[in-house]
Amino acid sequence: MIKLILSIIIPILFVSNYLVCEYLYPGFNKDWAIFIPMDKLAHNFWAVIVFLSVVASTLKTKYPITDYFLHLTAWLCFFDVLDRVAFDYNVYTPIQILFGMVLASITYAY
Repeated sequence: MIKLILSIIIPILFVSNYLVCEYLYPGFNKDWAIFIPMDKLAHNFWAVIVFLSVVASTLKTKYPITDYFLHLTAWLCFFDVLDRVAFDYNVYTPIQILFGMVLASITYAY
């Protein structure tokens, strides 16, 4: 049951990372004084997300649906890295969440 709860919380934290940073630090891309604390907050979110992902993946799977949420987290991370590395783009869009859900469904079903 703990793995199920953790696996649901992780993608929610991943998406809320962007929303919280946008809300607390509007205009972060215009001023370094705003960007630096926003960046620290985002990295703290990511540290918690990675930690929870590692903990959830080490627990025994009782409910198979937990793997879907772990796949979703992996795809959300993939799109985030792809945006930052390939496109130098750091805005998370709802279409990425949708693509992550679709690809997670495919990989989970496979």
